[in-house]
Amino acid sequence: MQTILFQMLRRAAVLAALALSFVVTTAQAQVATDRSVAVLLTGVNDEGVHAAATYWTNIAKSISKEATIRVADDASVEAFANKTLVPQEAAAALKVRFVIIGAVTAGDHNFKFDLKMFDGKDGKQVWASIFLSDEDNILIAPTEMGSAAITQLRALTL
Repeated sequence: MQTILFQMLRRAAVLAALALSFVVTTAQAQVATDRSVAVLLTGVNDEGVHAAATYWTNIAKSISKEATIRVADDASVEAFANKTLVPQEAAAALKVRFVIIGAVTAGDHNFKFDLKMFDGKDGKQVWASIFLSDEDNILIAPTEMGSAAITQLRALTL
């Protein structure tokens, strides 16, 4: 009786592993192969939530000025606002190769943007940087972040 149960459990485990490998392979197949990116920001605190909702589009627009980089459209990215994301799943859903996931902390007229870029193909982090800005320079900060991301995206091997 135990042998039959063991064999059934083993077969179930093999089937589960096969199904999981199919899901992972399918997700990887949906990830873009071009130099494309999505910018996803979340707020760490209440002020950060507002800043994230305000400045992610500015960062994306800054990156989109580079002709060789495709940026996910705003409507698609908005569906992911303030959600915890697995980079590979986000890349597949947004049909991009790279995902910039950032956390924004704001308060006392200061902003901290903690950005990490992941390769949607394998989920590995390929870049990270922290940007600090005060209220007087917050309109310039997205351009600086976008320029830094462009530099990294250009350097990455596809």
